[in-house]
Amino acid sequence: MSTNPNAAASSGLAKIADTGAAGFTLINGTQNVIAWTAPSDGQAHTFTVYGQVHVTAIETGGQIQIAYTQPDGNGQTTIIDAGGHGATGTFGLGSSGNFSRQVQAGTTVTLQQGTALTAGTAVMFASLFGA
Repeated sequence: MSTNPNAAASSGLAKIADTGAAGFTLINGTQNVIAWTAPSDGQAHTFTVYGQVHVTAIETGGQIQIAYTQPDGNGQTTIIDAGGHGATGTFGLGSSGNFSRQVQAGTTVTLQQGTALTAGTAVMFASLFGA
């Protein structure tokens, strides 16, 4: 896996959605951040999310997850950032700043704030690519 978003473009993945230059501020609640629905054409599709969380005050909560349906129809929710960062700094989503999977046609991929940020401040920057 590459941490270079240009690698996604060169592999045929197109940018579907992103959080924009301002990022997405985590809240004391849960929320959907960005989403994409794969074409309903009977084929398996691929997505990659690239991003990071910038923590400016020590976090309590703030877990980031991605929900999707595997090509065999099995629903899946995967934690890609556990939140609760005990120090300020920038933390990549997934094990290396990205997360990729194949999904079933016609199903939705949703990047979510999975747990409330009950203390601290953090902003997530993310881009979703798909094909």
